[in-house]
Amino acid sequence: MAADLTSLETCKSLFTSDLNLVYVLHGIMSSAAEANFELGLRVNLDSSRQIFDVLRQANPGVKVIYPSSLAVYGPPATPTTKTTELDAPIPGTSYGAHKHICETLLDDYSRRGILDGRVCRLPTVTAVSTHTLNFLEGVSTDMTRS
Repeated sequence: MAADLTSLETCKSLFTSDLNLVYVLHGIMSSAAEANFELGLRVNLDSSRQIFDVLRQANPGVKVIYPSSLAVYGPPATPTTKTTELDAPIPGTSYGAHKHICETLLDDYSRRGILDGRVCRLPTVTAVSTHTLNFLEGVSTDMTRS
């Protein structure tokens, strides 16, 4: 399904009271978010908040699964440094910052009981299409497809 999740009307038509579980799987990946800051903000941050807000109004307490990214941690201090969930998130990219902000917002909505949010920090996000990806993102996608 293709939909413009930056549109409030679209979100209201998709995220209705009959849902009991929502996966928020849209986004502009790292290199594209760095190359087009405004688009990254609009898609990764603004539309995620819009989805959360439409859900909390239409379906309070619905379970929301938000796949995040290890990009929230930024680059490791050294090549041998192992990142764990005990490390403080210090994003090194706009994409990582967007993911961290959305994690924090969903956590606050969950703390308040207006959504039942779950965050899963994935080591990488694999896109369906490679035409907008940089070389390393495309290699990751191609390896997954093979």
